[in-house]
Amino acid sequence: MSVTKSLRSAAVHVTLVDKSNHFLFQPLLYQVAMAGLAPAEIAAPIRSVLRRQSNVQVLLAEVASVDFQSQTVCTRECPPIHYDYLVLAPGAQNYYFGHDEWADVAPGLKDLDDAVEIRRRVLLAFEAAERETDPSRRRQHLTFVVIGGGPTGVELAGAIAELGTYVLSRDFRSIRPEATRVLLLEGGSRILGAFDPDLSERARASLHDMGVEVRTGTQVTSIDGSGVCMGPERIDATTVLWAAGVRASSLGQSLGLATDRQGRVVVEADCTVPGHCNVFLIGDAANFTPAGESQPLPGVSPVAMQQGRFVARQIARSIEGKSREHFRYRDKGIMATIGRSRAVARIGNIHLSGFIAWLAWLALHIVYLIDLRRRPNVPHTRVSVPERPQKNDRPTRPGHCHLAKPRSNRSILHQRRLTGSFDDIAPECALRIYEIALTRCQGHRHVHEAPVDEPHQTLRSTRHCSMNGIRPKALAIDGVVGNRRRAANDVTRVDVLDAHVAPVRTEVRADLVAQERTNIRKFDVSGRVGLMGCFEQ
Repeated sequence: MSVTKSLRSAAVHVTLVDKSNHFLFQPLLYQVAMAGLAPAEIAAPIRSVLRRQSNVQVLLAEVASVDFQSQTVCTRECPPIHYDYLVLAPGAQNYYFGHDEWADVAPGLKDLDDAVEIRRRVLLAFEAAERETDPSRRRQHLTFVVIGGGPTGVELAGAIAELGTYVLSRDFRSIRPEATRVLLLEGGSRILGAFDPDLSERARASLHDMGVEVRTGTQVTSIDGSGVCMGPERIDATTVLWAAGVRASSLGQSLGLATDRQGRVVVEADCTVPGHCNVFLIGDAANFTPAGESQPLPGVSPVAMQQGRFVARQIARSIEGKSREHFRYRDKGIMATIGRSRAVARIGNIHLSGFIAWLAWLALHIVYLIDLRRRPNVPHTRVSVPERPQKNDRPTRPGHCHLAKPRSNRSILHQRRLTGSFDDIAPECALRIYEIALTRCQGHRHVHEAPVDEPHQTLRSTRHCSMNGIRPKALAIDGVVGNRRRAANDVTRVDVLDAHVAPVRTEVRADLVAQERTNIRKFDVSGRVGLMGCFEQ
């Protein structure tokens, strides 16, 4: 993606081939796994991001092979694609150290599908514990094991601990979610091995304060559907998550290129594949060792982004007949979030921890959100402060927030949906229910009653109305809403749509409530400002 965007003003035609049609902001992927964010909040459609770049064509396909002699890329979905310059960035995948059968019982976190699956398993574990009457089985459901003490493992362990302590603490009756047991297992001598020792120790202390059991020097020998074995010791746990290792995509090996033990292709100083000066390989699948160094660069996003911009410059220089440069990585630091206003960071020679480090982490990730339209979206949906209720407004549950500021002086807290309370479903989800219900009752010609003090609205502006505080009572079944009161001969209005809304709500709510119940939470203004509700529930 960095290569493509950096070539926007170059005299080239770019063909971008990807097996998914969206770009994923992976640093916040763990928040989707813990139901703190919706998948759409960290993913942007590739075509939408590049819609204004006229020299780019996006193809949804999966690369099967590359013919370096004829300079063609073969995919499973479309005809061979000819290239003059080829940039490979296949990424990485979860690696289970020869135990691929563990993937079914201990999912990793690499894409949206993994995040949604982890979210499903975690939430269902709490539901199973609520139903369980056997104390030992209940403890098993409330025990979560995270294998791997890197940034992903630390983030997952902290997020699970906060999920039980803050988010779900009042949602159950038979169990106490705050009594959730979370274990973080690391095979090395300390967690966050890529960080300096003092930051690793601070991260360990923060996890301990949150109730997470951190075990270092622990080797996992077996994983099954009911727990984890570490030699003679066994931990019974329904949910086991994998964050212990990744391996480069198998594309490099399939192309016959020389790889290291982790499957990464050793590249030249200008990020080209040895023997092919017009083929670049960057990102997690590249083994690039800077001059004078003994260890290759880590597989993190800053390295990949800098390599992408570098490769774009080298392609432009080659077209202009200029010599190529050598890639130099600028280490701007490293960060990892732990949980509720907790993080560790190294920025140059400065070491930060706690709330200050978390603010730095948050600011950086908001800046780097790829879709500008989503930059204010992620923090705003978590920060909205409830308005002061107006006279005659019916109060809602404490801490309830809404997504949009109302246009009228009516408080949005007074906004009521057509049938019952939709306070546990986000407005866009409620809007979807309205749309389905309207479709099902198109045969009726009844018109809803519209309050006389509200302006004329048409069905075309339904989405705008429902997202800006105008009462959805003004929706029309046949597309007309007037400033008139209910006539005596009108049989039913709201009741007609209610009859369709109720079953639709039942269908949609079951799938949405688990995801949306944590989307809009309390805004903590005591002591510090909670910039994101995923941390300040």
